[in-house]
Amino acid sequence: MRKDQISKINIARLLMSETGTYNDMVQRPYTLSMEAGTLNSITQRAVEMHGKLSGATLSGVACDLVSPSAAPTGNVSIPNGWGTRRIRFVMEVHCQFVLGVTMIYYIQGYTDFPGVSATGEPAPDMRFIINSIIGVSRTTIPTPSGMVTRDIITENSQVVADPNALNAMMGGNLLMRPQDVFGRMQANYISQGHSYGGGNVIDPRGTLTAAPVRSNRMNNVGAEYIAKIVNGYTTGNELATFGQGTQDILSRAKAEVYETPLMDNPFISILSDVRGMGISNSFTYGDLLNIDPGVSQRKHFAVHSNIQQAQVHTVGATSYWNGTDRETVVATILGQAVPALMMELLISKINFHATNHDHSGNVTIAISGAKSLTEADMTRYYEMFKSRLANEVLRDISFGGNIPFSLQMEVDLFGDTWIRLSLNSGPIIDYALGTFSDSLFTPIVTGQKQMFDSMVYDIENLVNNVSEAVTSATRSPVVNNFV
Repeated sequence: MRKDQISKINIARLLMSETGTYNDMVQRPYTLSMEAGTLNSITQRAVEMHGKLSGATLSGVACDLVSPSAAPTGNVSIPNGWGTRRIRFVMEVHCQFVLGVTMIYYIQGYTDFPGVSATGEPAPDMRFIINSIIGVSRTTIPTPSGMVTRDIITENSQVVADPNALNAMMGGNLLMRPQDVFGRMQANYISQGHSYGGGNVIDPRGTLTAAPVRSNRMNNVGAEYIAKIVNGYTTGNELATFGQGTQDILSRAKAEVYETPLMDNPFISILSDVRGMGISNSFTYGDLLNIDPGVSQRKHFAVHSNIQQAQVHTVGATSYWNGTDRETVVATILGQAVPALMMELLISKINFHATNHDHSGNVTIAISGAKSLTEADMTRYYEMFKSRLANEVLRDISFGGNIPFSLQMEVDLFGDTWIRLSLNSGPIIDYALGTFSDSLFTPIVTGQKQMFDSMVYDIENLVNNVSEAVTSATRSPVVNNFV
């Protein structure tokens, strides 16, 4: 909904706490490995599902196709470095619209330095940097037991930007969201047909700049990422005007996976008005006071006790992220995929253990603690989390259950992720990352243009094969069994 339809906006609360320090984070963009067996398996599954794939449909096979790069492609920077403590925050913003709908936005992120006084007052020059946004539509419905509040997730996005890139024409990192993949295909066709990477057309839409963009968190789950691309192309092919060519199909495919501009978010739009400048993913405490002066009464700074302070992460306390071993790649996948699934299911914190160490190789998951964003009964959501985690993530990291693993994770969407991992009966390795800043190292960003072009070329081969197979199966004559 547009900001001009808002009847009231208020910041219900601003929670702040100090972070630890972290090992340097690295960039591991998605890479593809196109093997004939994988292509055939995905095509067959698409035909069986009439061209509509899901992450669960690709269970155990997506890992053979897409994964974060085994070797880091570069370091990821954060203001003042990963060895600096800072403030992490979550802000709950309520927007009431003239139509009677209430939207709740959880704006989550971090600051550039730990500029909060002992009395909880933020420094005027401290910048709050937005990492992700969760949008929840809240309605009250009548039931036999009385009026019940129902929350529905409407937005589950990371906020991605490159503050060092002045404009798209200067080059830099590239976005690899599904819509950017189709955009790159379009640019290549305009340039030199199928001459990938050799064309003269520059498509600035896929270049990451200081202007922030949305990226749905489910893009960080490899199986969901591939399913979204395949489904987008298949639907685009179905909807293409008869007689039209590839450009028409790609345009429609891109529309199927399109992520609306970040400025469509009411809080971001109002923030832009208050600041009197273009869209940004950062703000100061003064900006918040201009939006809602009442935030001064609804902010809280959580001071760590001595015990809590001893439990925060410090540089070197866990394994570093620059390894090229399978454990580090799997930890990278888990660090992005698990928070994505949590947000889809209104889970803000979770602690679980998972393993396939039994004679059948089946995955078992035990949740030892969890917390929700909502007050609703979460029993069903926790079961859904276990099912989706097993089918969309764990079967892939174990190559369809062929590699034994043991995993313990403790994840706070607004704080840290702790991972204890053993693969193939190897030693347990500990990893930790600041989930509050995970948009900085999302796998849908790359600085390797040639790698991205190669990936786009392989994806086009995949979607063409799938689309042709689905179309052929749809048009196959139906056997008449009547006599």
